Order: sequence, then C-alpha cells, then structure tokens
Amino acid sequence: MNRRARGLRVCRLAACLLPAVLINACMSPLQDFPPWGKVTRIEILKTTSPHGDVVKEISDPAQVAKIVAFVNANRTGYREPWFGEPIPSIDVAFYDRNLYQGHFGVGPEFFEIHRGSITFMSRPASEEEVNEIMELINLKSDLLRRQS
Repeated sequence: MNRRARGLRVCRLAACLLPAVLINACMSPLQDFPPWGKVTRIEILKTTSPHGDVVKEISDPAQVAKIVAFVNANRTGYREPWFGEPIPSIDVAFYDRNLYQGHFGVGPEFFEIHRGSITFMSRPASEEEVNEIMELINLKSDLLRRQS
C-alpha cells in the first residue's frame, strides 16, 4: 500500500471517529443524586397536558415508602444530555408536607430527575424499570406514549 492510500485511509477513519469523539466530549459527566429524605406526599402529574394536570396524590405512608425506595434505587448514572433535556410524560413530585423536594420524571425509555439547585438530568431506562415505577404509582404505561 502506498503512502497516499494509507493517508487516505487514516483521513477516512478520522472523519468517521471525529463526530463520536466530539459528541462524547460535549456530554456532561455522569452524576448520582443523594437519596430522598423525608417524603410525606407524592403528586403524580401528566406533563403532556397543557398545564401539567395532577393525576393523583399519594399520601399512604406504605405506598410513599415503596415509591421513594424505587427512586432511591434508581438515582445513579444521570447526565445533562448534549441535545437538551427530554420531557417526561409523567412527573412524580415529592413533598415533605407542603414543601416541594423535587421530582422524578418517567418517559417511555428514560428517567429524568430534578433535585434542588441541580439541573434537570436524565438517563436511559429499561422497559422493566419503566413498568415497575408505573405499577408503583398505579398508572398504565400507555400514558407514556408520545403525542403526535
């Protein structure tokens, strides 16, 4: 193989790898969140409606504890995507009495989280994970389908 052909191969390889390197460089580092503390009430909001309608409120301590345990078990590996934050279909808003603590968003294939001054971040979620949180909040997964 002559020098020109090798140089051309190297240029093609660099052209293929450059976008992946640039996208990776633009992505924020993975971040974990501290566990949720005292939560006495949860509001479930459907964000696909124009005003973020409250679908239900959960104040039963046993059910609140199960939801908080799930979210605490799924609070690692978040990042701020380079393409912008995906909008979840469902928000699980946490309160200590009337004091808002933050929320955990659920989309068809992702989770999104917002805690205090930390920006909105997301991570991919498996179908099993999404189904599990939807069961815990007692909603059907078809609410997560995208609106056209």
